[in-house]
Amino acid sequence: SVSAALKTQTGNIYTGICLDFACGISFCAEHAAIADMLKARETVITAILAVGPQGFIPPCGRCRELMMQVTRATARLKFG
Repeated sequence: SVSAALKTQTGNIYTGICLDFACGISFCAEHAAIADMLKARETVITAILAVGPQGFIPPCGRCRELMMQVTRATARLKFG
């Protein structure tokens, strides 16, 4: 029910969707987009956007932690 897109320092866009299962195993859309970015050997996120059923949503704490671990350029990170 959530989709995400991120933009990197080089201007590339990567996307992801969430996987939310009843058994408690889940995978956020932001995590999927970040995994897509890492496959391309990029690490600097300049903007990220997540959209759910009610519109734009901020990344959860788990996603924010992953973003900070992946890129140290957090001053340029835009949550939206």
